[in-house]
Amino acid sequence: RHAVQGVVFDVIKDLPAGSGIPASLAARWLIEVRRIEETNRRIAAVVGKQRETWTRCGVNAILLKGLETSRFYPCPEHRVNGDIDWWLPADKDWNAALKVLRDNNIQWAVDSDGDIDYELGGIVVEHHRAGLATPIATPESTLLLLSEHILHHALVNGAGLRQLYDYAAARKALYAS
Repeated sequence: RHAVQGVVFDVIKDLPAGSGIPASLAARWLIEVRRIEETNRRIAAVVGKQRETWTRCGVNAILLKGLETSRFYPCPEHRVNGDIDWWLPADKDWNAALKVLRDNNIQWAVDSDGDIDYELGGIVVEHHRAGLATPIATPESTLLLLSEHILHHALVNGAGLRQLYDYAAARKALYAS
């Protein structure tokens, strides 16, 4: 439930033999981590195609959370990712992205925040246009955005270890000296 299987696996796989991890558990964990890696490859492929489309259509779309946050992890492919989140900062970007969806006959749903979601290649994609933090490329804004994400989870369905680890990993990577 906390979606940190890959992080824990990266620690236990290097434990010395006889550390108390049953072989059957280690095997199941390895299978789970391979599933996480495969999901991340599929997500990365969809992100790549969408980035090409956004660039071709002049859409300023900024990747948030998930795959973007995994870059702070010691082993990025082991971060559990579930969907793709794009932030569209201006109305022109939002409208251009919707036009791309309409032109490709992609059906979407609108959530209670006015954001949209749809599916591409079996991956859920969300478009956001509001939020407390403006994602710009500074360490402070990155940490503010991750803090906002923790707050959102805390208010909606409970923050998990993954959201806390995202923040800690980003903090460590951004301020490493």
